[in-house]
Amino acid sequence: MDYDIPPGLELEKTFGVVDQIVIDDGMVISIEHGNPLSTLPESEFPEWKSGVAAGTYKVGDTVMRAALHLTYKRVGAHTAVESTPPESAPPGVWKTYLPTNRWAAFDMYASTQVVAAERLKLVLRPQQVTDTVWLGGLQAQTVAITVTEGVGGPVVSQAESTLDEEGRYDWRSYFVAPAIVADSFLADFGDRAADPVITIDLQNPGGEVRLGNCVVGVRQMFGTTEYDTDIGRVSYSYFKENDDGTVELRKRPGAGDINVKAVIDPIDVSLADWLISKYDAQPTLWIAHPSNNSWLRPLRKYGLFDGRMTYNNSGQCSLSGRIKGMV
Repeated sequence: MDYDIPPGLELEKTFGVVDQIVIDDGMVISIEHGNPLSTLPESEFPEWKSGVAAGTYKVGDTVMRAALHLTYKRVGAHTAVESTPPESAPPGVWKTYLPTNRWAAFDMYASTQVVAAERLKLVLRPQQVTDTVWLGGLQAQTVAITVTEGVGGPVVSQAESTLDEEGRYDWRSYFVAPAIVADSFLADFGDRAADPVITIDLQNPGGEVRLGNCVVGVRQMFGTTEYDTDIGRVSYSYFKENDDGTVELRKRPGAGDINVKAVIDPIDVSLADWLISKYDAQPTLWIAHPSNNSWLRPLRKYGLFDGRMTYNNSGQCSLSGRIKGMV
């Protein structure tokens, strides 16, 4: 059965999700850094070596496994010659630590970041239909994204922004408002690219560039966000009471969250249900408004969604839930 919305009452779809592509080695053409540009090393830590003498790796040492894009920290002494790589070692010998610096933007956490001096340039070829790029955990002055159809093909989309001019609209805000630097950027191609080659160029002259999340995929919009959607912060810091009665603040990274309510046309309910099920316990970018306008940008969150749909009547459904951001 089709549900026809009377002319003039169509609602702009402002709620949805990026159906993201998992980036692997075959999709990365290059990752470069610095000025002038050069290939970004995998990690600051050395590669784990097999066959070295017992005691070569001491408790607290960190090594990398470049093939896995992971680093490992030594947590236990080992009395034999090194022969088993960290990912296969017995429990209590090595502990998975962090992704390598080169790969830190492709895991689920914003707090694990690719760090580069002055400039970071990524060229990706997802090999799948794509129409959206989102960058999170971002520290840069400028961002420029160019998308071509295939290597050397026609330009599909270009987007750029100066991230350190957030919240400055007129002379009063320019001179009085605090300097706010945007920490995320959403690029919409407009048209989907069948074989996109995506060039992401981040620059911060004289400082560090950081990138915590790089999400590419297809934007699936299926609802209209209501105005009582709210945003907040989830703090994981806590106070620990010492034996002498004093307290100690244990600082931990926090995360944002969104409580959202959206109206869904019944024709989109199956799509919404499928996407919510697909991204159960798997983070992706949830969009409560797609605009890059500074006052609407916080209505996007990379994280986990928990919610439920209500069949209000024969012509309308609603979705309410919470998007919990990743640390």
